[in-house]
Amino acid sequence: MESMFPLDFDGGAALTRDTPRAMSTANVDVIRRGLLMFEAADFDGGLELLCPDAEWDVRDFLDGEVYKGRAAIRAFWEYLFEEVWESVRMVEERLVDAGDTVVAMVRFQGAGRSSGAPVDLPIAWTFEFRNGCIARVKINFDRAQALDAVGLAE
Repeated sequence: MESMFPLDFDGGAALTRDTPRAMSTANVDVIRRGLLMFEAADFDGGLELLCPDAEWDVRDFLDGEVYKGRAAIRAFWEYLFEEVWESVRMVEERLVDAGDTVVAMVRFQGAGRSSGAPVDLPIAWTFEFRNGCIARVKINFDRAQALDAVGLAE
């Protein structure tokens, strides 16, 4: 099956000896891999990308919680895939590189487990990095607001 994730990202520049830029590009690559892992329900792989004390903020989605630490995040993911969603696709539309933060513009597509109702939501995930791992993730249904929060208003 062909990947839905293109090999390049908007605004990308060739790798140079500019360490911050190279690290930032690496962050975009991590997010691309993470989206694929999430879609595939590869919880072990996805958790390896997170800092041990990571936060997964879904206050604007479902139960309105902020999950803290890998164990709590894993339990939330398992709940989503076992109880909420029959299928999940994360269709990458754009990855915005903001240094230690990456904003992923995706279409969250799926079907509800009990209802079978289709879902197709344009959302933004904001991923904050610390020391090479993902320290905080926040879902936002207002993409402009997500960009504005990291100083990149459209």
